[in-house]
Amino acid sequence: MIESSRLLAMLSAHANEHGDLLCHWLPERLITYRRFWSRIERASARLQGEWGVQQGQTIAYVGASHPDIVVLYAALLRLGAAFMPLEGISTQAAMSFMQQAEISHVVVDDHTTVVGGTTHYLPQLLADWCHFEPEVNEENPSAKSLLLPSASGVIDHLSLSELCVKLSPRASSQWVTGSIFDVESLTNIILPSLRDMQTLRFSAIEKIASVHLSNQQE
Repeated sequence: MIESSRLLAMLSAHANEHGDLLCHWLPERLITYRRFWSRIERASARLQGEWGVQQGQTIAYVGASHPDIVVLYAALLRLGAAFMPLEGISTQAAMSFMQQAEISHVVVDDHTTVVGGTTHYLPQLLADWCHFEPEVNEENPSAKSLLLPSASGVIDHLSLSELCVKLSPRASSQWVTGSIFDVESLTNIILPSLRDMQTLRFSAIEKIASVHLSNQQE
């Protein structure tokens, strides 16, 4: 088994060896581990080839914890860029954190408005295939690739190696009911589930799918 801190190598291996297992699902779309890795490759191409993301930059996400931000994070790891997820906070708070971190690009949900910076919409990240061959960096688990804001206003710079020290031996649940990128969710649900090839379930997406199914049956 590849060590969990080498997330990209682990996900690539899952895609090659257990690609038909279900990673998670979106309304009307099953995301297997093979498809999950394909989406990471597609996102990497768009981030660098069309959005101009470069190694060493920091990219922020402002929105409501859409599962595709896991794809975004993995794609940024491939490019040697850092990620600052700003989930479920006010625009004013998001702007304050982004000013501290010298953000180069902002990715937002399609209903989110952010003032300033180069802004891209998350649904466009995987809308179609980008025919560009990105320059992929060697995976470095010790890189401070994740910038997590705290309630006190401080930004914690974390590496995958540091997160994996706290990793649960098994996922406490496959349900993600709050923020995706907080330490508790990452170490108890997200990373253990991906390590063990379990199916992640995101409550916000489940609600969307439930409403969609009800509408179809009426």
